[in-house]
Amino acid sequence: DASSSPGASGRSTPSGAPLPGGGAHEGGETIEEESSSSSSEEERPVLQMDPWILAFPFDPPDLAKRKFEFCQQHRIKSHRLHDLGKQKKYQFLLRRHIKQEKRTLMLKQKLLLKFLTGDELQRAKNEMKKGPADLKAEAEVERGKLKDRKMMIAK
Repeated sequence: DASSSPGASGRSTPSGAPLPGGGAHEGGETIEEESSSSSSEEERPVLQMDPWILAFPFDPPDLAKRKFEFCQQHRIKSHRLHDLGKQKKYQFLLRRHIKQEKRTLMLKQKLLLKFLTGDELQRAKNEMKKGPADLKAEAEVERGKLKDRKMMIAK
């Protein structure tokens, strides 16, 4: 008998539960009120995806964010990166941009070196000759010194 079921209007799900807005419970609350409070609770755990994760789902988040910011800065739509015709154009633009950045860096470095004295100039040139491995080794030595200093202060 449909009139004795909780969903007196006859609207129910296949499992027999009444649909929202189907009438009132014995306590006077409507099912619609219950569903609105439960739906707001269900919406809270849903995470908002960052746009860079949506644009580059297979990259780590930090790399995806950098790629996304680069695309925004250069007015590139991220979905066009997968188009082979556009990729060639973007590669050309990126190479040109890198060349420009290298050129400006060299000019700035040359200008700054003009203001150094003889001894400071020698030290700066020696620093520029160092490779990535040398820089990593120096960073490790400095990190070790800082850890030792921290241990001494903690005592």
